[in-house]
Amino acid sequence: MTKRLYVTGGWGYGNKGDNAILMGMLETFRRDFKDVALHMTSFEPTELKRMHGLNAQVSIHKLLTWKNPLSYFRRLALMIWSATGVMLSPALNRHLREMAASDAVVMGGGGYFNDAWKDALPSRIWEIRFAKAAGTPLIIYGQTVGPFSEENCANLLKTSLDSVAYIAYRDVQSAKTLRLADYSESTMGLTADEANLIPKIATPADRAKFCPNGKSKLVGVMIQHLRRHESPTGASPRGQITDNTRYYDEVCGALARIAKDGDVSFVIIPSTTWDQSSCDKVAEGLAAKGIKDVHLLNDPDIDTFVRACQSVDVMISTNMHPVIIAATAGIPSIALSYHYKLDDFMASIGTAANVARIDNFSADWIVTQFGQVVDKMDALQQSIRKDHEGVKEMARRNGAALRQLIYR
Repeated sequence: MTKRLYVTGGWGYGNKGDNAILMGMLETFRRDFKDVALHMTSFEPTELKRMHGLNAQVSIHKLLTWKNPLSYFRRLALMIWSATGVMLSPALNRHLREMAASDAVVMGGGGYFNDAWKDALPSRIWEIRFAKAAGTPLIIYGQTVGPFSEENCANLLKTSLDSVAYIAYRDVQSAKTLRLADYSESTMGLTADEANLIPKIATPADRAKFCPNGKSKLVGVMIQHLRRHESPTGASPRGQITDNTRYYDEVCGALARIAKDGDVSFVIIPSTTWDQSSCDKVAEGLAAKGIKDVHLLNDPDIDTFVRACQSVDVMISTNMHPVIIAATAGIPSIALSYHYKLDDFMASIGTAANVARIDNFSADWIVTQFGQVVDKMDALQQSIRKDHEGVKEMARRNGAALRQLIYR
């Protein structure tokens, strides 16, 4: 008998990383769940269609976001539903019915269970409550839970988790958050980000497309805006870089030195729609320094994004998913980290030495790390492939947990 999954998550927001997570999830579903039908939801269904060729229902978050003119009335309808059991919103009622018709609700990553995304968190809580009302088991699948800096948000999560059947979290800090929320150890487990399960799809033809000049080294670049590094306990102390002018000067200065010291070409790979402008600024900075071998991607689709990340020789990135996807092809990265999740991932593939905080690095550091990576490239690639196999094995635990849930 065909199983039906109601699937919700972080896609539809213009983030290629979250689309990479879904790409990995779809690989798992196709490989391990031959008898499953998917009911997808998305914040922006047109993006899901463009990226993955899938149709989707508008997500509960899209219905409830304060940017939606009907959100006030829908939130009022939810209050009435909570008190009476009568759902007055047709749009929300469709979600309730779909969950009731499903064998499981799957809440895929990345990391929206925190109080940095105050507009999204209540919608995720309502999804949990809908699943409980529908009597459908729910799994939080391969994502970060927390951190919380505000007690009321932490309590909101705590009061909802009793109805979650299983939580497969992707980093050890999530376990601390769940223990503080008194969630049962027996129904949670450490896994890994589903994007680690994306197969290598890049070909020599892809590399030629991203490096048309035939240079011997192709360097991937993803640079977001300057911000403070986020540690597991909150924002880290401010680093030595405090303004955008110096930030871009250090980045572009390092890349220009790398280009002039070797046979190098760059492909700039925006990881989100909102990072396009910072990537544009890097391209402009390199052009101002006379660096011409630069290929700037403009809002790439998920297939192009993955192929680009898997075609480079070295990735220089502030974001986690370009690093993850590079690792799926055994490619080393140099990371300017804005978040502990990127620190943890770099450590998991044995490259913790190649990480600096996004606000606390120098051009000299990037150039030095790049030289060391190039000097030991073969050994580093072999080591990353070996370590990444262990990460992939952890990511497969997501599918194993879901299988146990729906075939129990």
